[in-house]
Amino acid sequence: MENLAASMSYKLFVGLLVALLIINFLRRSNGMQVKKMSALAMVVMLTFWLLPFAQTATQQDIKNLGLFAKTQENKVSMYKVNKPSYAFYAQQKSYRGLKENHLILSRIDKESSFNFEYEVIMRSGNYFIFKIKSD
Repeated sequence: MENLAASMSYKLFVGLLVALLIINFLRRSNGMQVKKMSALAMVVMLTFWLLPFAQTATQQDIKNLGLFAKTQENKVSMYKVNKPSYAFYAQQKSYRGLKENHLILSRIDKESSFNFEYEVIMRSGNYFIFKIKSD
């Protein structure tokens, strides 16, 4: 994601806000109008820049792994994690628990509690996909 302060739309937005504040000051508008305009500007900024950034930060790892699982022939399941968006991005029904021949999503910090042999297929952030090794 592009740096917020470097984006052209952010610079345009801040420039427009400063211009409107100067116009309100020159027109000698009351302070309440300036407060309302500032609140509106913050709502717009939250909606168009900060919320999409937060969504990307929290969902990007799951999205990457789900899209990878979508390209594979195996079914998907989750182990010691509950992330329904994994099934959404993989575009298939997701099962819970350990299933052989499934691509299984789990958290990296849960890996130390596994007492079975597995093969890591892909890692992304705090999550990874693995397959249970067959004997």
